[in-house]
Amino acid sequence: MLNTVHLILQGKGGIGKSLAAVLLAQYFLSKGETLRAFDTDQENTTFSHYKALNAVHIPVMNESRTINAKMFDSLIEKILEQEGVFVIDNGANTFSPLLAYMVENDLVNFLQENGRKVYVHTVVGGGDTLQDTAN
Repeated sequence: MLNTVHLILQGKGGIGKSLAAVLLAQYFLSKGETLRAFDTDQENTTFSHYKALNAVHIPVMNESRTINAKMFDSLIEKILEQEGVFVIDNGANTFSPLLAYMVENDLVNFLQENGRKVYVHTVVGGGDTLQDTAN
C-alpha cells in the first residue's frame, strides 16, 4: 500500500468519518506500513487527538470559510515528497470547499501522475441518515 492516499470524505457531520480514519490508520500500522496521518477538520480535530497515530492537524480553511490553497498545497507537497500510506480525515465543514479544490486542480489525476494511488472512503449511514449520506 506504499504511496497510497486515503481520503475520508462525507458532507454529513457526526457520521463516523474520524472513526473510519482511525480504523484505517490502525490497520496500516498493524501491517507495518509507514503511516502519514493528517486531520483537515477545522472544528472537530478528533483524528489528531489519537497520539499514537501522530496525525498532524492542517488548517486548510481561511476565516472566510474557503480553502486556503497554500495550506492545502503544502499537504499535497508532503504527499509527493514523503513515502508511506497517507490517511486524511476531512471534516464535514471542509467537504464542499475541498471537493471544489480537488475538481478545479484535477487533484486525483495529478496525484496519480505523480505515482500516488488515490482511494476515496465515505461513510453511508442507515435509517434517517441514509438520504443525507448516500446522495
